[in-house]
Amino acid sequence: MSSYDIAQTRICSQPLTEQEIRAQNSSMSKTEKNNLRAVSMKGKIWPAKTILYVNYVGYDVPVTINVTPEEIYAKVLYDSRGLLTGKFAGPNNEPLDKPYRDKKGNMIDQNNNPILFDPIEKICRDKINKAKQTQDQQKVSRAVKDCIKDIVLNRIQPYVNLTFIFEEKLPFEKPPQIKISFNSIRGSWSLLGTDALNRKDWTTATMNFGWFDASTVMHEFGHALGLCHEHQAPDSFKNRILWNLPALYKWGTDVQGWSKSMVDAQVITRLKEDQVNNISFFKPGTVDKTLTEYDPYSIMLYFYPGSLTLSPITGKSPGGGTVQIKRLSKKDVLYLNALYPGDGDSKWYNFWKGKRISPQEFYFKTYGENIKPPPTPLIIPKFSIKQRGILSMDNPTGISLIILLIVFVIILIGTVIYMYLNK
Repeated sequence: MSSYDIAQTRICSQPLTEQEIRAQNSSMSKTEKNNLRAVSMKGKIWPAKTILYVNYVGYDVPVTINVTPEEIYAKVLYDSRGLLTGKFAGPNNEPLDKPYRDKKGNMIDQNNNPILFDPIEKICRDKINKAKQTQDQQKVSRAVKDCIKDIVLNRIQPYVNLTFIFEEKLPFEKPPQIKISFNSIRGSWSLLGTDALNRKDWTTATMNFGWFDASTVMHEFGHALGLCHEHQAPDSFKNRILWNLPALYKWGTDVQGWSKSMVDAQVITRLKEDQVNNISFFKPGTVDKTLTEYDPYSIMLYFYPGSLTLSPITGKSPGGGTVQIKRLSKKDVLYLNALYPGDGDSKWYNFWKGKRISPQEFYFKTYGENIKPPPTPLIIPKFSIKQRGILSMDNPTGISLIILLIVFVIILIGTVIYMYLNK
């Protein structure tokens, strides 16, 4: 299988907790297992102002770590047998020697969607590749770890009410919550939110990187903050993906090395609305109701070619697939900010840049695009006796007087009309 096939389709798997594994193997009913999963899902958000310590354990960064080149995501040409031709492809499958780019300079993915790269992607790629040229293990390791830190501090930290502290400032009285290893065989994955606390020792990883690119780092830290895979969003969240099951199971076996049950668990099965932090989780009036709807541009959504999906119109393959995501979406930023909102106290954040910034400011500074601000909470003034005297909406006597006044006005108007008609 070519490196293109792997990069285009590889996804991280979501490890289960020991409690969830025991539940799967027990005699519990399906409803009981769903209830267990619902409780664990809703209990995986870190408390506000948590200091998250990050360290590296187990496998260190190999000199040969796979740093994904930009061109590997571009659309390529297949022949009639479904085999790679060695050529790139344009929107109409015309053969090209170089990746196709639209008028804005964006490459397109296999589903003809423009690929929007995060600027930090190239910065990190160049830094690590430069270190790899030296064949110095310590320099490569340092470059990768510095990039992970830069990505987290510049793409997540600015707008969440959490503090990330990396290896050089770790306390030694207890293990860090996030422990990262670099095992190329195990792929890339992360435990979900506070599940990391179940690994209480110093050496067992809670996150692993089998390859490196900036979007994968953002994705795995999204898991570490409690975010699930977007393709498993509930149906009620307007998730419209239709899977081509035979092709999907074959892809799971050939590309991911997964069994049918693993494909079901990691791709097909959708969460129930009561298993996730839906709109009712947030303070009323602070977020738009569409915030929790399925986001086709989320960093938590992996790329699936159209051959793995069905068209919602014809019910046949190929469908539209998903978009190749290489940066945070607007909803990603708004949702994380809503999960971890600030309270006006920025002292905890002084160690980095002195203060948090709004999602709107972050997104414009990072990607040059505007985000619609959250709705202004509707505040209905409550009248009090002190403010309005006896005519108060929370004073029974005041309400009675208002009703009498309205009746008096109606009688007065009726009397005037009667006298006018009988002149």
